[in-house]
Amino acid sequence: MNGTRRFSELIKGLDGISNKVLSQHLKIMEIRGLVERKIYAEVPVKVEYSLTDIGWKLKPVIHEMWQWGELYKATEGEK
Repeated sequence: MNGTRRFSELIKGLDGISNKVLSQHLKIMEIRGLVERKIYAEVPVKVEYSLTDIGWKLKPVIHEMWQWGELYKATEGEK
């Protein structure tokens, strides 16, 4: 949710996900119009990913889900 990122930046920020799985999910999100992929004709090829307008509209939903997850983790420790 912090702007344009390269694949390597995305994978570093996500624990427990393989390159293959991240690549598959990015392709699905691109097909569904949530993510835009920009390819630069360089050697090596440079690819950047960014959210589309509709993808940015998910930010409040994701924020609420994050908060719920943090609350859930805190209450699970009380059991």
